[in-house]
Amino acid sequence: MTVIVRRAPSRADAAAAGLPTLALRCPRHPVARALLERCAQAGIAGLAAPSANRFGQVSPTAATHVSDELGPALMVLDGGTCELGIESAIVDCSGAVPVLLRPGVVTREQLEHALGCFVARTR
Repeated sequence: MTVIVRRAPSRADAAAAGLPTLALRCPRHPVARALLERCAQAGIAGLAAPSANRFGQVSPTAATHVSDELGPALMVLDGGTCELGIESAIVDCSGAVPVLLRPGVVTREQLEHALGCFVARTR
């Protein structure tokens, strides 16, 4: 899941591309979680990274898809083929009401249950 939150003006400037918000991903994959744990052990509070595909393109489900689309010069952390091949949900929590920008494995109903409030939808 990706959660969009407001950020303090002096925090995460490079990762935010000048925007007042920041997108935080909550990975489920054990390799991604292990990488984040190693970062935390090294005193690194987080990890900034781009998406593994170009905007508007189909999300990759294997490491070879990433290097095929973005180029072989990249370093790609290969955790194996994706289990589901479904994009993550994107929830904008930067306003008064959470907004589901893109549905994913986590449904709007599940979000409402977890958050205890109404979640709006775009479109």
